[in-house]
Amino acid sequence: MIQGIVDIDNINIDDVIEKFVYKFKPCGKLIAANGTIHVYFVERFYFRMGSEVAATVIFELNGKNDIAVHIAIAGGRDMFGVSLGAQDSMFKRLKNFFRKLDE
Repeated sequence: MIQGIVDIDNINIDDVIEKFVYKFKPCGKLIAANGTIHVYFVERFYFRMGSEVAATVIFELNGKNDIAVHIAIAGGRDMFGVSLGAQDSMFKRLKNFFRKLDE
């Protein structure tokens, strides 16, 4: 499992979530704690490698324009337990997406 946090300051939180949903098309979502926690689930199947990767992306709303994005990735191994980089690839894609929004 790979984990990471990206902090984004001074940005419209609704825009961040809307762009994320548009780009990654999550398969599930959960909103908790009076709307201050948004949890999204993203799954991808890498046909070439025959492996599936799942990401949990948690948006923690810290005030009006500040957000902490928690990313956890699991899976990405073939039937023999060998990882061919699918976890790393998805983690980098998600992290780079959020970092570009923070610029």
